[in-house]
Amino acid sequence: MKSDARKMAGSASTSGRACLGRCRPAIYLRSKSSALLISAILLGISGISLPQALYKYRGPDGEWVFTDRAPETEALAEVRDLPSGLKKPEVSLAYRLVGRKIQFHATNNFHAPVELVLVLDVLENVERPPPDQSMDWLLPPRSQTELLQLDAVGDVGVPDISYRFLYLLGDPNAEHRPHRPYRAPFSIA
Repeated sequence: MKSDARKMAGSASTSGRACLGRCRPAIYLRSKSSALLISAILLGISGISLPQALYKYRGPDGEWVFTDRAPETEALAEVRDLPSGLKKPEVSLAYRLVGRKIQFHATNNFHAPVELVLVLDVLENVERPPPDQSMDWLLPPRSQTELLQLDAVGDVGVPDISYRFLYLLGDPNAEHRPHRPYRAPFSIA
């Protein structure tokens, strides 16, 4: 009877902590938390490592079947990979030769404006840009923009270009213009 009263009132466990009701050994708690941790890790890995696929095949009645599971029979199935998620946004810059002109095009996949700075390291058989030409541009969100067009010099040889570019999210000329004055998150006495 005294032992039941101690269990109900609380007693010291093997780890020195008080527990109410039934006390479990610390080893059991550790193994349970370890099991939960391991199962969470395995669950996360299994979701990442399994490739998503779509199977298209004719069923037993001749109808088309679309499923994410392989057919149970030896039926000929068309397998298509499904996209696994959203594409990471990026800014890319490329050039192409159109006639005797080199055109630089930038692609902004961000949902925000991007400031881009172009550095031309090597220009062989290509006219240099004018000295007053600004080499930075503001790319609109989700856009493709022609930045620069340079003429090839004569028929000497194939143009050779080496460049670098940097980009920074946001418009450098952006200003905060609220509809009304800013209200402080505390009372002013």
